[in-house]
Amino acid sequence: MIKVEKSSEQIQSHGGIFFTHELFKRHGIDKLIDQHLGKRVSLIGYDYSDILLSLIYSQHCGATCIEDIHQLREEFSNHPQFKICSPDTVLRCLNELKTENTIHLSRQGVEHEFNSNKKLNDLLMQMILETKALTPAQPYTLDYDNTVTVCNKYDAKRSYKMNEGYQPGVASINQIPIYIEGRNGNSNAKYKITETLSEVFESAEKYNIQIKKFRSDSAAYQKETIELMRDRNVTFYIRNVASADLKMHIKKITQWKQIEYNYQSIELAEMWYAPFGDEKKYRIIIQRKKNNTSQVDVFSETTYDYYAIITNDETAIPEDIFAFYNQRGGASENVIDILKNDFNWNHLPCSFLSQNTVFMILSTISYVLFIWMKTIICKYLKGITQQGRLKQYLFKFINVATKWIHSGRQIILKVFSDRGYEFIPLKI
Repeated sequence: MIKVEKSSEQIQSHGGIFFTHELFKRHGIDKLIDQHLGKRVSLIGYDYSDILLSLIYSQHCGATCIEDIHQLREEFSNHPQFKICSPDTVLRCLNELKTENTIHLSRQGVEHEFNSNKKLNDLLMQMILETKALTPAQPYTLDYDNTVTVCNKYDAKRSYKMNEGYQPGVASINQIPIYIEGRNGNSNAKYKITETLSEVFESAEKYNIQIKKFRSDSAAYQKETIELMRDRNVTFYIRNVASADLKMHIKKITQWKQIEYNYQSIELAEMWYAPFGDEKKYRIIIQRKKNNTSQVDVFSETTYDYYAIITNDETAIPEDIFAFYNQRGGASENVIDILKNDFNWNHLPCSFLSQNTVFMILSTISYVLFIWMKTIICKYLKGITQQGRLKQYLFKFINVATKWIHSGRQIILKVFSDRGYEFIPLKI
């Protein structure tokens, strides 16, 4: 039988967040937020930094919904400088920071809703530069992808996966999201992707982030997108649509090279091909593998499935181009997985796309700050790795018992751990 002894001491179980709070304050994260977003109505009582940091702190403590902030308010009420607002205040803030959707009508008369919220995307970029996640004037590779976030919201529309939700776009560099675009569920990645990428390039250019290479799936396989890359002198690597015309050209290839990739044997070849009926030819890197049915394709007249990459890279060998393109799966797709499962994109709080786009961008800022915190904390605590997910961060850093005590006119944080928290910079 376990003997229980009660104590009335005010001990917090998520003490690591106090170090987060101090480091944010010391590096001016709160000031950056208020300078960019401006002042709220003074009678309301909370600045934008108080509200945004309340949301960010809750996510760093493992919260899955905005209502979890209630728990933080109770636990951190005795902190000398902590200002945790209510969940209702956060929801009001999401409504304050929203921007109107842009409506597009397709040729078929289908209505598409987009929401880019440039002001918050600017804040995201400023936070990236402030935390030195990216360095101006350095050459980078841009990855772009869209994802379906299933949600039963008031304005959510049916996606190609036949469920209700949104389909936001994520532009990222080195697994750091630099631009988030809200899209309704019926607006697939291919629709107006060139306009979206133009906005991404303009945003990066504004902050002197140099994009020299671009990777994307077949959604970007469009004449306008390739022309955009060409005009901006960007080397692109785009999954090619295996059209009937392309297969007719592929069947003429006689030389295939067998290589080992990810412990699998694959065959590669290359050719020059003019897409979209133009005269301009681009390099095509083709992978082939036997299909499961042994059925002969009517166009290629073979029993192979073909996967192609179109590029304007004329110097790299096919193996390197193939490997470089396939790294995007572990880059952009991994970022989206973290945003959805660790930073609550799978738990959107509001009823409308405009408000939920605000939440997605703020959650992305939370993710950027999480990456930055790991670079600091890993110097003092074992078990924190740059590749680690939020759960590792919670177990190894956030979840520690602490108590605020007064001693000799000082306020001291007492940490019930021998893991080296005393070496983390902390000063109230």
